[in-house]
Amino acid sequence: MLNKPDALPALSGGMPAVASADTGTRINGCPSARIVDERDQRSWRVGLTPLGRRKFKEAQKHWRVAQQKFEKVLGAQAARALRDVHDIIASDAFNDALK
Repeated sequence: MLNKPDALPALSGGMPAVASADTGTRINGCPSARIVDERDQRSWRVGLTPLGRRKFKEAQKHWRVAQQKFEKVLGAQAARALRDVHDIIASDAFNDALK
């Protein structure tokens, strides 16, 4: 999520997994693990490895600095409005309305 960088799904914590099938996978440049779903082996659940999580946290710091600069230049109210428009455009409802 572009304007919600804190949203990071957990790899563990109740997620059924058979075994790590591929630890060389990368998500947005971060190391990740691909895991077979026990309930439906046709599907994969993907999450970040510990190294990938560290990289993600590092990237979050840079994102926050960039957002602070962006808001300083554009103004907090206009930046918020732009994010709200982005959320609408990225929504399933908006996509469905365009069909």
